[in-house]
Amino acid sequence: MNMSSLPMPRVRALSSGLCLLTLLSLAACGDSHESSLWVEGTFESDFDGTRVDHSDFYRYTRATSSRADLPPNVNHLQLCGTSPEGNIGGPRVDWAYCFNLYIDKQLPRGTPTTFTLAGRTELPDPPGPNGHRAVFSPHEGHSVSVRQVWVTPYCGPGDSAPNPVRQEVTGTLELSTYDDATIAGRLVAEMSGQSASGCPTQRTRADIRFTVPFGHH
Repeated sequence: MNMSSLPMPRVRALSSGLCLLTLLSLAACGDSHESSLWVEGTFESDFDGTRVDHSDFYRYTRATSSRADLPPNVNHLQLCGTSPEGNIGGPRVDWAYCFNLYIDKQLPRGTPTTFTLAGRTELPDPPGPNGHRAVFSPHEGHSVSVRQVWVTPYCGPGDSAPNPVRQEVTGTLELSTYDDATIAGRLVAEMSGQSASGCPTQRTRADIRFTVPFGHH
């Protein structure tokens, strides 16, 4: 997997409501190109040796800063890919998988903009799309500013999940913008283990660049 990096942004400690992270080339936090959802790259999953590409990034991708089930002081970034090829082994035609990340709202001064992802997630109950029942155990080297990372599917009604679901997640999250309005950067990540639901995947991989405004649905 190509783990090449984005241009390194500058980290600044600013007051609330201003950019925490900004590219050197940006003159201000509110540039117009960051006002709408944008995602590109590759997102794929394995089903018993069959690779499925998930090329529609826009249906479920979102960023949330305020929700009743969120832990305190975190933002929820959900990066998803949907596939029209979801009829493998069954009639469903809308299979989607999402990398979910809980990120500290306030990143401390000097925080690097590339975060290492390494840990194990257990989903002891069938999780909802918000994954609030996820229990994340970080491995050595995992960046503490990313509180949790896990994969959830969207596969339609009637899905079931083993109990518990176990996942290993590795990769990197690079942030170029992280402010009150937008999260932007690049995710290079892989999940091995099993996703919940009636369309379980043994492996999910993503290498995507993104700009996600808060509140997008």
